[in-house]
Amino acid sequence: MGFRQAVNDSLSIILKIMAITAIVIIVLWVGLSIWGNIANNDGVPDPPDENKAAYLVVLQATGQEIYTDKVSDSGNGIYELNGYYELIKNKWVYNDTILPLDKYYFGDITVRRR
Repeated sequence: MGFRQAVNDSLSIILKIMAITAIVIIVLWVGLSIWGNIANNDGVPDPPDENKAAYLVVLQATGQEIYTDKVSDSGNGIYELNGYYELIKNKWVYNDTILPLDKYYFGDITVRRR
């Protein structure tokens, strides 16, 4: 057996091991991704309590729902939310800032008391 044949055999074994390893990693990755999506899909959580957020604001352009306790209408389709809850990474997060919403940018804005 010559030197060239020995190199060919060893490269062949290395390539086979790399191919098998790649296939195993891909199968594990796909399986864990499917399992993770099934196991962690809790759906949309319940909105904040009505005592904390008495108003529901829906933005037509994005379909986003925002809950707030203080909303003021400045006229001409401009609303200001003073402290609001928004859905971030499947959790309702409270922001203690003023959020101006303009009908020009967000389309129709629906404000309802809950």
